[in-house]
Amino acid sequence: MVAKSVSGPSKYLLIDVGNTRIKYAWFHSAGQQQYALHYCDHAKGLDADIKQATFVFIASVARPDVAAELSHLAKTNNIPFKIIQTEAQSFGIQCAYTHFNHLGVDRWLAVLAARCITSKPCAVLDLGTAATCDFVVGSEHVGGWIAPGFNLMRRSLFKDTANVFGNDEAVSELRIGNATPDCVNYGGFAMLSGFVHQAEAVMRNRYDDYCLIVAGGNAEMMKKEANDTWLVRNDVVLLGMSHWISLHENA
Repeated sequence: MVAKSVSGPSKYLLIDVGNTRIKYAWFHSAGQQQYALHYCDHAKGLDADIKQATFVFIASVARPDVAAELSHLAKTNNIPFKIIQTEAQSFGIQCAYTHFNHLGVDRWLAVLAARCITSKPCAVLDLGTAATCDFVVGSEHVGGWIAPGFNLMRRSLFKDTANVFGNDEAVSELRIGNATPDCVNYGGFAMLSGFVHQAEAVMRNRYDDYCLIVAGGNAEMMKKEANDTWLVRNDVVLLGMSHWISLHENA
């Protein structure tokens, strides 16, 4: 059960610790779907926010040191907290993994979020440091894919190939490069675009009506590729957390 404030509305601080940065939001009431997103690079940057919270929820897929620091800040300020973990089943949704704890909690929360967004068969794509895809049909998480994300692909080229270099120019559409940095950027974009379009091909070949939920730090790159089956948003992990909280409040 989630602790409730007896003196007024609860102020839940939701923290999504990603591979690259920390994303967080305030969640005030059951059923709330919209909230302002904030970002920071270090756990210490959340000290003031944690002090104002009724309860802190943390999801951390790959940075246990950051989760430990956030937990310490909550303990120091006498704020109750919970580190959310992947479960074999949550609220009627079944995880596809036999060893469910091997599924990143970010992917699991995105699966829960998908059922807040649509009842259609869907593919949930998180285009961050890693590019992940999870397929959700009815009450089943049926599995997915993991691949290098855009920046990880670029860094692997710089590290493991000779005479390949790049720049930090933003890419929002596929073109043909005529210089090495452009070729790297457009090649990475092509790989990422192919990942998303292959997910769409799977859905199109199996279902008449479906949805793609495209999220993560590089989701904005894909906006020009989108069609009416796509929904681009950047809060699926936090939305999954808020859904998890709402259901526990009502349990």
